[in-house]
Amino acid sequence: MAASSPLDISPQGEPLGEYMARVREARRMNKTELARRAQVHLTTILRLESGQVKGQKLKGLVLARIATALQVPVEYLRAAGSGTAIEMSQSNKICLRCWVPGTSPDSRWGFADAKFCLRCGEGLVSTCACGELVLLRAKFCPECGKGYCGH
Repeated sequence: MAASSPLDISPQGEPLGEYMARVREARRMNKTELARRAQVHLTTILRLESGQVKGQKLKGLVLARIATALQVPVEYLRAAGSGTAIEMSQSNKICLRCWVPGTSPDSRWGFADAKFCLRCGEGLVSTCACGELVLLRAKFCPECGKGYCGH
């Protein structure tokens, strides 16, 4: 099933493998590059994209690594694993004080009711001050050019 717009990377109800392939291709990555960036074996990516392994069978760490490599919230992979669509407004939440750009966000920040960082107490955000969604692999906002963190 095709996305509603070229920039829409949210699951559209398609199976996990189709969703991963769609996002991977949108990010201009091949399967080997995705496996390398996610630090998982290529066989894992091949089996997921072919539908041999279902998303519910994945360990949380593997799911988080793949999500970070694809630059999508873990919730998107979980939704695709269950075959449900998700609204684009949901995204990874980060603590601008504690998060290191290019790394996976703390898994506790992704809980639906998480509003504050449990490490420092700062509020969690999912967008830059300009309103653009935070890209997990970037250090700077692609829209305004400002750094995400004050490190």
